[in-house]
Amino acid sequence: MDRLRSFFVIIFCICAIQSYSQDTSAMKKHMQNRIFDSAAIIANAILQKDPFNFEALLVKADIATHNRDFATAKKILTQSKPSTIVERAMLFNKYGALLYEMDQFDSSLYYLKKAFAIDSILEHLNYNLAVLYHHYQDDKSALYHLKLETNNHASVFESWIMMGEIELNNNNLSNVLEICDRIISINRDVYTAYVYKGIVYYRQEQYELALNEYTTAIAKGVLSGQLDLDIFIRRASAYSQLKKYQKALDDCDRAIKIDSTFVDAYHEKIAIYHDMNDRLGMCTTLKELKKVSPKDNKIPVYQKSFKCGNG
Repeated sequence: MDRLRSFFVIIFCICAIQSYSQDTSAMKKHMQNRIFDSAAIIANAILQKDPFNFEALLVKADIATHNRDFATAKKILTQSKPSTIVERAMLFNKYGALLYEMDQFDSSLYYLKKAFAIDSILEHLNYNLAVLYHHYQDDKSALYHLKLETNNHASVFESWIMMGEIELNNNNLSNVLEICDRIISINRDVYTAYVYKGIVYYRQEQYELALNEYTTAIAKGVLSGQLDLDIFIRRASAYSQLKKYQKALDDCDRAIKIDSTFVDAYHEKIAIYHDMNDRLGMCTTLKELKKVSPKDNKIPVYQKSFKCGNG
């Protein structure tokens, strides 16, 4: 009888461990995919069984930070009790990231460095350090930490994207293409990788290639919900360089249809009509711009340049 009872106890423990492991794995996956509501539900379920579960508490803190509820996030983190040295590094990392969001940059660096001293390859730590160094305009240190992050955690796409952004800002175009191709080899649906490739090709005056990348970016952005209006203006500019003016205007109008106050679309339309020597188009668009942004500092320049009158 005792042996049978022991057997069932062992089976129960194994099932409980498997259930906890599955819950934790699902919680992390939802966080990685930014499905915060689902992650919060799982975290709450774990905490009902174990109120001091460290990983679930960190997830709750991350979600509070994402929601800009810094007081709650700080309370959760200060009450969390790490049981290992690695968990201590995780706590310092989360606290440092929180302080960055609260614009307490020096304090953020202090805690992130403490985490780095314990575990220099902790996931997301080097990305957080890179973000901070980028804020301090220290791109050399930022790139150092981004390379550490990507070498040890290739799936942290934020690191690849930020590395691409820094290299793009420094006009290291071949490096940007290499980074973007690496991102796409891991995940073909990362919208920003195609945007950056398009920018590189545009700067290289390879407008057909730029157009292809921007078109792919739009398709990926629609599917992922990451689409921003700038991409239509970028593609419009590429169309314009290829003298495909009507398609360029269509992209501007598409952006305006989504957000009629998006002034960059009006500026791009005026530039396109200028290339077409279409004074009526320029003046009509200027009139529309005045309605949505009457204090736009380019309006006097346009008026002086192509004299549309007072309308």
